[in-house]
Amino acid sequence: SYVVTIDSLNTVNQGLVVAKKQVETQLSNQKQENQELNKTNEQLNQKVKLGSKLKVLDLASNGERMKNNTVSRETNRAKRADKIKTCFTLDKNEVAKPGKKKLYLRIIDPSGEVLALGQSEDYMFTYDGKEGLYSRTEEVMYDNEELDMCLYWDVTKELSEGKYIVEVYAEDYFMGSTEFELK
Repeated sequence: SYVVTIDSLNTVNQGLVVAKKQVETQLSNQKQENQELNKTNEQLNQKVKLGSKLKVLDLASNGERMKNNTVSRETNRAKRADKIKTCFTLDKNEVAKPGKKKLYLRIIDPSGEVLALGQSEDYMFTYDGKEGLYSRTEEVMYDNEELDMCLYWDVTKELSEGKYIVEVYAEDYFMGSTEFELK
């Protein structure tokens, strides 16, 4: 009877060894499939992140001269400019999360200096892993539709002649730039 029991246990044991190999193969296949899905998921997350970035359309800047503190007119003269006006359209983006978006405006004068109200950390923001000064910030309510807006920079000291570069950032990434010249 012991021989019959040992023989039946050996048969069951061989069946268990085969079943264990099948389970190990299935587990290995499932792990590989999970790794591939994780990689695909990461790639899709990167695409969504890129797709959710806001874009600007029709970015334009110019000097403005104030008349009677109510009416402004475009000017290309550095001595007459009281404000710098930057207008643009935030493009429609159905992938981006709607809500408050913080926009930063950087105005770089002909000497390469950023026009800012101060040089402290209060006037700095982080973009593309670097810190830099901003000229103006604005928080807008974005609802995934096109949004037209204009931002103004009040001139605090006389502007110099030359080419000005205006850059627009949303949160921590670059959206676009434009140039204008004052004589």
